[in-house]
Amino acid sequence: MSLYRFNIESHLPVGKAAQQIEAMLGSKTSLTTFFSRAPEHTTPFVGKLEGQGFSCTRRIRYQNSFLPHIKGWIESVPGGSRVSVRMNLHLFVWLFLPVFLGVGGYALITTAAAVQGTSGVITAIGAMAAFLVVAGLSFYLEAFKARKLLEKALQQSG
Repeated sequence: MSLYRFNIESHLPVGKAAQQIEAMLGSKTSLTTFFSRAPEHTTPFVGKLEGQGFSCTRRIRYQNSFLPHIKGWIESVPGGSRVSVRMNLHLFVWLFLPVFLGVGGYALITTAAAVQGTSGVITAIGAMAAFLVVAGLSFYLEAFKARKLLEKALQQSG
């Protein structure tokens, strides 16, 4: 299940579009590189290009469990190329969210009901809804940043 899909139309031919995307992809940071005082990496994404498809995540210096995993396909269209992109959450996050909201929500609601009654239940449900809003904002803010980076690279003159 993808959370965000879009297409980027480019005047670049498929080969050049693939080169532009590949130039944005780097390898994962090792622990020694992470703790060194070496200059920041210049590639905005970590991933790989295989044929006309790519898989990556945005390179960030902070922790975000809701960072989109990006898969894309480059196809030829009249006048250039089309890059179809699909972004979704990591599988672990998909598995963790229902458990967290189910077990944690049940515990929160039953405890709130026992201590504060109806107002406690409403507060608990509001807290769970706020968590989902924050999770969604975390994902979509990162997704929009990644989309802008991809669009910028593919709109450059070839």
